[in-house]
Amino acid sequence: MKKRLLVLLPAILITAFFLSLPLFVGSAVTPVSFSYPTQTNDSAGVLASGRIEKEMQINVTSEFPVVIKEYAVYPGDSVQAGDVIAYVDVMQTKEMLLTLAQTASIIPEEYKDVLSNIKLDESLLSSVIPPAVYAPANGTVLSVGVFVGEMASPTDTVAVVARGDTLVTVLEVDESEVESIAVGDRVIVKASATGGKQYGGIVTEIAPAAQQVFSGTQQQTVVQVRACLSSQADELRPGYSVSAQIQKKDQKTVLTVPYESVAQDDDGQEYVYVYEDGRAVRRDVVTGKEFSDCVAIESGIDKEDLIIGEAAQILRDGVRVTQKEAS
Repeated sequence: MKKRLLVLLPAILITAFFLSLPLFVGSAVTPVSFSYPTQTNDSAGVLASGRIEKEMQINVTSEFPVVIKEYAVYPGDSVQAGDVIAYVDVMQTKEMLLTLAQTASIIPEEYKDVLSNIKLDESLLSSVIPPAVYAPANGTVLSVGVFVGEMASPTDTVAVVARGDTLVTVLEVDESEVESIAVGDRVIVKASATGGKQYGGIVTEIAPAAQQVFSGTQQQTVVQVRACLSSQADELRPGYSVSAQIQKKDQKTVLTVPYESVAQDDDGQEYVYVYEDGRAVRRDVVTGKEFSDCVAIESGIDKEDLIIGEAAQILRDGVRVTQKEAS
């Protein structure tokens, strides 16, 4: 008899465990993450690409073609109006100009206006060649653009000087999209140099005229749009290339949740779990437009609802949940 009881005891314990399992499940608490729905613009907005600049950038040029001997400044240096940006190699400049003058047919177009009224002899050139290129205004040197020993034409940028600390983005917007943009529109900017992080800005200026640019082998008509970036964009540097989304004036806002927050039952009904009084409560929803990392919810939830982060974690409607601790 005692031996029989010993044999039956494991079976009795296993049976008791499974009979009590619903009680344990009913009282278990599932740790989850949850958040409020996000308000997202329903339109992709106007997409554009461009570059980062300092506000009020000045391209420093030489009115006379000169050969750069050496630079007196480096990127990051502060300059005052009239300070030397670069020294000119006067002798080398004279030699190159006299060589050009011997064959008028090969004089570059940008030099012709400057040299047309000057008799190219050595004595006259000595008096007209400037000894240096000077800063036109107070500011900070962002970059230098002509190699030492090379000739800078009147159209070449010797240096770029910024007169302010505010960063702006200069975007090229296709002519077909410009009419939907207005000063004051919000801009979201991404730079690959900072890992695709997003920065906010406001459109401050739309160019009055269009221009033609080449994209690969295709010519495109674009309008330059300038946007002032927020102070939180200090990771960006002048010269970075960026992509941007300009949010249109008529853009609508929709509620969105992450894809993993939405589940679907066997009948095809989509639903989310909403946090209510410590439990995950199923809420049937109608989904709408899909975005890169979220989906729009057209009906079924409100912006005040706390949505469970991952619907797959919830085994049944009404299960008890708690806020997952941050790892």
